[in-house]
Amino acid sequence: MSLDVLDRLFTQLLEDERFSQVRTINLHNGGETLMHPDRVEMFKRIERFKAIFAEMGREFPTVILLTNGMLLRPKLAEEIISLKVLDEIGFSLDGGSPTAFEELRVNAKWEKFAENVRAVVEIKNRVDPLMKTFGISIIPKPNPLNNTWMEKDFKAITELLDSVEYRRLHDWGGQIDIGEEKIVNKKGCDMLMRQMVVLPNGDVTVCCNDLNSKGVVGNILKDDLYSIYKGEPRMHYVTLLKEGRKDELDLCRDCVSF
Repeated sequence: MSLDVLDRLFTQLLEDERFSQVRTINLHNGGETLMHPDRVEMFKRIERFKAIFAEMGREFPTVILLTNGMLLRPKLAEEIISLKVLDEIGFSLDGGSPTAFEELRVNAKWEKFAENVRAVVEIKNRVDPLMKTFGISIIPKPNPLNNTWMEKDFKAITELLDSVEYRRLHDWGGQIDIGEEKIVNKKGCDMLMRQMVVLPNGDVTVCCNDLNSKGVVGNILKDDLYSIYKGEPRMHYVTLLKEGRKDELDLCRDCVSF
């Protein structure tokens, strides 16, 4: 996201007491955050806001970064971790073997990825031991959702991290066919009720699986965030999903994952 959008977001979180219960800021969505042209400045801005929150006696949300790991080389990792703005760094490590990883993560190279993860763990242990590391691993069926069956080199990387969440492939809000049957009358959605997603241009969407901006309900550069949260466009989603009418929502009708 642009630095203007970032500033606008954190200023509103700071100034509006109604956001005092916001507990987590995820610095990722459908792309790779570390491709941001001003990535170090982005973290420095967050560092400044964290200091302002502390001066005002406000609790700062937990800040989490999920990355594919390819750009998080030791020099950049040292810069970012030294700022101590991240509470958790996560890695997408899919497949269960170096070969499967490279097949699922197009253009990624296992050796470079593993080298970067090892460096991050070493730097965090030395610079900011309180920061946590985690992995999110997509496991193809029929393999079990654990690391007991994984190839030795892959399993070794999972064991370097503080935790790993093993998942099946999901369908990105119905935009990818994974062969699962739709649940047409499913009621409610945890994603909708627990999150809002601010996109790089300031648009706000209701779901982190909205890859094509179908669920945009406002723009943070035009409206304040609380008005977007309580506004009619978002409440339309809340009402229909509460009533089990997801088939009336373009974004949600084909979703089988959430």
